[in-house]
Amino acid sequence: MSTINVTPFVDVLLVLLALIIVFASDAPGSKNAATDQVAGALGAEFDESETVTLELGDDGTIVLAGLAVEPGDLGLALAQLRTKAAGGVVINISAHKNVNYRSLFTVLQTVNASQVAGVTFALVD
Repeated sequence: MSTINVTPFVDVLLVLLALIIVFASDAPGSKNAATDQVAGALGAEFDESETVTLELGDDGTIVLAGLAVEPGDLGLALAQLRTKAAGGVVINISAHKNVNYRSLFTVLQTVNASQVAGVTFALVD
């Protein structure tokens, strides 16, 4: 009965994993700490864009740029923000960790359909 020595294979995988971890900090979509700008999917930074926070509470409340918005009116509110900002709008979605999945998914679909310049997402306590 013959066996296969997998030690060299595991060594190569560990080296690749280490390289991925080292270079992942420069991945597109990450926030540039020095300039506080959000990078897009292709790594381009949105210099002229306006950044707006969208907060999603665990009870389903939506707060866009400090104003409470009904879920049905979110698309219209995003369209109004998009027309006001010449360079586009970057939406920072901040959702409570206990948010209802259905409401979160609805908000994400609405933001996606609104054709904003970029989106960031974070779960908060």
